[in-house]
Amino acid sequence: FYNIIMTDCGTGLMHSAMQGVLSTANAIVLVTSPAVDGAQSASATLDWLNAHGYQRLVSQAIVVISASKPGGAPIDLDLLADHFRGRTRAVQIIPYDDHIATGSHLELDQMHQRTRIAFLELAATVADSFPSTVTLPHGGAGPAWPGPPGGPGQMSR
Repeated sequence: FYNIIMTDCGTGLMHSAMQGVLSTANAIVLVTSPAVDGAQSASATLDWLNAHGYQRLVSQAIVVISASKPGGAPIDLDLLADHFRGRTRAVQIIPYDDHIATGSHLELDQMHQRTRIAFLELAATVADSFPSTVTLPHGGAGPAWPGPPGGPGQMSR
């Protein structure tokens, strides 16, 4: 099990509270649109982070390219993804989904299957950076998750 705290920083990257958030963050997920202005803004954010001592966050960042309109992207998604892959740990493309576009409460079973899969892949990518061991109170190390009750391969109900 992992404690995960997420914060939506929006466009307030230069807000005074952000120094505390960024200095304690283990990773960032930077969301952008599949458009030139969105890509430029995301690149500028990565540049700002690099220039202000947060290189470790940039190298471990995950860029999410999220389509907010139906239809094809106005720019080459492969080229855009390659640009960010050269600067960050990973890129995940989230396709347009009518259910997300409503801007209301989200229900996974109402999302298109390809969208659910993209979000699962994003979660797995984030989890890939979780430590495989944790420091135990007595100073030793143990597995981050010891497995289900009853030992390996056993699941209690």
